[in-house]
Amino acid sequence: TTETNGAAIYARHATKINVINSTFANNTANANGGGIYMNGPGYYSNILNLVSSTVAGNTAAAGAQIYSNGKGALNIANSIIVGDGGVDAIADASATSEYKFQGNNFVGNVAEGYTATDTDNISADNTFEAIFGDNTLAANGTITPEKFVTGMAPAAIASIVAAESWSYTVDSAVDQLGTARTASTSNGALAITNTTTGIESVADNAANDADGAWYTLQGMRLSERPAAKGIYIHNGRKVLVR
Repeated sequence: TTETNGAAIYARHATKINVINSTFANNTANANGGGIYMNGPGYYSNILNLVSSTVAGNTAAAGAQIYSNGKGALNIANSIIVGDGGVDAIADASATSEYKFQGNNFVGNVAEGYTATDTDNISADNTFEAIFGDNTLAANGTITPEKFVTGMAPAAIASIVAAESWSYTVDSAVDQLGTARTASTSNGALAITNTTTGIESVADNAANDADGAWYTLQGMRLSERPAAKGIYIHNGRKVLVR
């Protein structure tokens, strides 16, 4: 807990922050940036590379998970950034920061009118409860998500790290606990395998919609019952629409 900004990381006049396979949880800033605070005035331009990490359940007056005080660049990939309440998960004091979401994320609401694409997985519906349920920080420093989205393949993670020229060796093929990542394990700091198996019901396009939301196999919530043929998640089951 801090009385001011950046309860977990406070980066003032930094040039680059590289974070991978890490969990930031349960931190509180009485001002801004419960998880990470970036301050880049004058000639300093902060860059935050956040890869395969979880920033969740932190609290602050603004930017409960990440707050940028202008002139920052946020490059986020294969990560989970969510909190609860009406505070934006990511906020920017002056709307001058550059957001670069590189896929396979779960991100809560982003301030300053950021317009997300479907592949960004950015939504005000992505709250701590929606992603983690009742799960909390475990003794090993991780939180297990209940909602599954397929994470990046290790080769894709390695490509992003290489493109940003990280100054230290990164093992992109493992998670926070050293567990191997694959093309079918989840995003965030903890790589888990989807336990949903089998097609448990079949639907056709003439059937009445059931209560509950529809999701793609990648965990994307749909606004309505899908019309396109394929396999979806509905009411906790895999459903074949044909």
